[in-house]
Amino acid sequence: MENPERVKLWKDALQQVANLSGWDSRNKNESLLIEEIVRNLLSKLLSTSTSDTEENLVGINSRIGELKMLLCLQSNDVRIIGICGMACSFLEIVDDFKERDLTSLVEKLLSQLLEEENLKIKGPISIKASRIIVTTRDKRLLISHSDRVDYYEVAEFSDTEAFEFLKHYSMKHELLGKDFLELSREVRDYAQGLLLAFKVLGSFLFSMKKDEWRNYLVKLKSTPNMKIQEVLRISYDGLDDNEKNIFLDIACFFRGEDKDYVMEILDGCNVFAYCGIRTLIDKSLVTIFDNKLYMHDLIQQMGKEIDRQQSLTVPGKRSELWLHEDIFDVLTKNSGNEKIEGISLNLSHLEDVLDFTTQAFARMNKLRLLKVYKFSSISRDFEDPFNDKENCKLHFSNGFRFCSTDLRCLYLHGYSLKSLPNDFNPRNLVELVMPYSYIKQLWKRIKSLKS
Repeated sequence: MENPERVKLWKDALQQVANLSGWDSRNKNESLLIEEIVRNLLSKLLSTSTSDTEENLVGINSRIGELKMLLCLQSNDVRIIGICGMACSFLEIVDDFKERDLTSLVEKLLSQLLEEENLKIKGPISIKASRIIVTTRDKRLLISHSDRVDYYEVAEFSDTEAFEFLKHYSMKHELLGKDFLELSREVRDYAQGLLLAFKVLGSFLFSMKKDEWRNYLVKLKSTPNMKIQEVLRISYDGLDDNEKNIFLDIACFFRGEDKDYVMEILDGCNVFAYCGIRTLIDKSLVTIFDNKLYMHDLIQQMGKEIDRQQSLTVPGKRSELWLHEDIFDVLTKNSGNEKIEGISLNLSHLEDVLDFTTQAFARMNKLRLLKVYKFSSISRDFEDPFNDKENCKLHFSNGFRFCSTDLRCLYLHGYSLKSLPNDFNPRNLVELVMPYSYIKQLWKRIKSLKS
């Protein structure tokens, strides 16, 4: 009598054999067969399609030269090189790295390169004199193995490289010289060295008529290109909730601010600011220059768009408000609620006087950050004669009161009352700045402050 389980095992085995890619070695000379296999694989590798022709790989020679120095190709030892940066991308095998052994990874890599499915490797793999190249956006992965991995950080395009790259698209569509210069400058200023943005925008902007690409570039300032955002968002999606909140705070409120100041404010919000900012730096989402926090314009735009997506039509349902139109809408319609945690209002953009009323803030009981300023950025230097209180377009109604006890940062330019509300609770306050205000005393009663 047949054993059903044994029959099933044989069927599965035969099916696996039928699916294997390979060459029939029966009745063939072994050395000739090996030569045939090598020629076939080499032909496939050399003909593998790329997205760029060699002449359009702008800046590649200098970067390859730097990589070759790290690879030490003349050495017979095994070397691992990590390439990191926001521009990194390669074959999609990274997600399987932890779940696969070396043989499985090599099988998947070769299957993608040779465009062969179900490719199998028999026998042990020798990695002597091998060069293993890992690409990632997370620098920590490389630093944590710095004893075994040399890492190379991909540099962004310089201005010269940007123009050289965009010439490729200009020649296809025969733009006039002055139009090419204008469009190239606009794309360069928007992309800021990010290769991905150059490729996405160059592929279709240069085929548009002048009025069309001018209109599209205006649109880009408020509505980001989704192809670019999808790639940039990969790094954001890899953050935990605490790190995501820190990223959104920096994108919406603290870009260009002193790192130590931001950490003090965020620590007051009970988040792990040091660890979070370190992670953002390692993932190429934030950089530090002169101890100030910076991020690429497109990354900041991505952060603001993530927040905007919380509610496209009702600003009062978002956690961060920074557009003066949205803030004006929320405060005049009293549509704010407990969802709002931060407001950053640049008075320079206001055309009409804006009233701050108790009713407008009544349901914002989780407000942490309130910044009302009249500078290109938040400043603690009040020597500017053009920002006096006489020109302030912000008015606080009599009897105004804050309904949140979670305020950590309160920056009010031109505060129009003579004191803060009697019931104002500064218990969690980390910073209080009130330039060009009418204030005579902070409050009339004794208040306990967080030490």
